[in-house]
Amino acid sequence: MNFQMNDVLSQRGKYHPEVEYFMLDYIDCEQGTHVRLPFLRQEQVFYVLGKLQEDIQIGHQISALRITPEAFLNESYVNPLIAQEAISAGVKDAEHLLSTTREVLFDHRYESLAKCFQGTKEQS
Repeated sequence: MNFQMNDVLSQRGKYHPEVEYFMLDYIDCEQGTHVRLPFLRQEQVFYVLGKLQEDIQIGHQISALRITPEAFLNESYVNPLIAQEAISAGVKDAEHLLSTTREVLFDHRYESLAKCFQGTKEQS
């Protein structure tokens, strides 16, 4: 890639609940990696897409590009009432039904990152 992903992530700043954030992810076919860029503001998503387009034009291969609103990823993956019923009924491993969509799609590391990032609200 012609640009540094860490530079993009370092520029996202503090969490502001009124801002809409997105998770951008894709497969870098040349590196064989799944690149995940959480909590990007809209202008950062457009910046990354522009850089990816530049790289694609010079022959870099990516696949499975996805942009997902963080608000959607914050949602429960399963209806919480159904999860509670399963837990109450003693269903083995039913606690996992309380996972967020983020945790199901990207794993617990990104759930922890989200909680940490969202807990760093800038005081006005």
